[in-house]
Amino acid sequence: MLKISVVIPVYNMEKYLEQCIKSIREQTLFDIELICINDGSTDSSLDLLEAYCEQDSRIRVITQENKGVGAARNRGIREAKGEYVAFMDPDDYYLDERILEDLYQAATTHGVQICGGSLSEDHKDGQWIRKEFLGVYTKYTFEREGYVEYKDYQFDYGFYRFIYNREFLIKNEIFFPPYIRFQDPPFFVKAMIAAKRFYVLPRVAYCYRFGHQNLKWDEERICAVLNGFIDNLTMSREEGLSELHYLTVDRMLREYKDKIILGLESRSDKVLRLLLEADSLIDRTGMPDDSGYKEGVVPLIYEWEQKEVEREKIMAQQANAEYENIKNSTTFKVGKKIMAIPIKVKEYCKGNKENCR
Repeated sequence: MLKISVVIPVYNMEKYLEQCIKSIREQTLFDIELICINDGSTDSSLDLLEAYCEQDSRIRVITQENKGVGAARNRGIREAKGEYVAFMDPDDYYLDERILEDLYQAATTHGVQICGGSLSEDHKDGQWIRKEFLGVYTKYTFEREGYVEYKDYQFDYGFYRFIYNREFLIKNEIFFPPYIRFQDPPFFVKAMIAAKRFYVLPRVAYCYRFGHQNLKWDEERICAVLNGFIDNLTMSREEGLSELHYLTVDRMLREYKDKIILGLESRSDKVLRLLLEADSLIDRTGMPDDSGYKEGVVPLIYEWEQKEVEREKIMAQQANAEYENIKNSTTFKVGKKIMAIPIKVKEYCKGNKENCR
């Protein structure tokens, strides 16, 4: 059996594929496979993948209609032949050529279903590699090697810096939900809850390329994120993971606040329905009094309503200004004089019906 299957969903990533594939092929762990799911690319991504496939027998290319990154990863899980599965996005890469070998050795030696390391971020195509994070994002990194209980960790981001036992994923039906955005946090949380604990190495296990994407936040993407929040709120509440629960509420009401309000401004009934559903799942009993989130989504809806009132006021002011401009224009004044004649005739005829027959 192969040791690790690296699953790579690919959609129009010709610019970054070379660095991504190269970083995997140069891993010291040779008993791996690269499963590249070409998810309906329209650029030269497929040509590049087929060329890599000819160069390295460990690379498999699977082409499908565009179904989204979650569906592509799920197909990779099902197609994988490795004992463990790793996930790599086509615009990311490994900084360390020994990382897969060391993760595999740690996972098998310590008998865990999930094993991972720290995260790094590539800013401006490698000009700056960030390896230190602040606040809750310090959980992107680990200070020491060893076991970690998920109840003590309770984090939801950075799933790609871990490897997962494939049989464990299949047995527990752990797959990515069909959301076009925010499908990886529910996958990660579900896997961690099922595993209960995992093993970590303190060094960097993955390099995430940051800041190059320019997403259009339409109704579908906003609803996808809200569905992801609903999944994580449900799981964290059921499992008594209060820290994760509060973190999810914080993400919804702070990190994604502007995007959710954008969805409300588009007057999307679906966004409003999902937002209220998420609000109904918030467990306020264990929330800190100073969190500011006990009101749930009410402040978001209030802010949106205030913006609507302000927008209507501005529109009314603009309409009045346009009317004043028209009223003061020469065309309006001439037209008014011309229209005065038939108006006077009409008024005359009202009182002189005999003369107007």
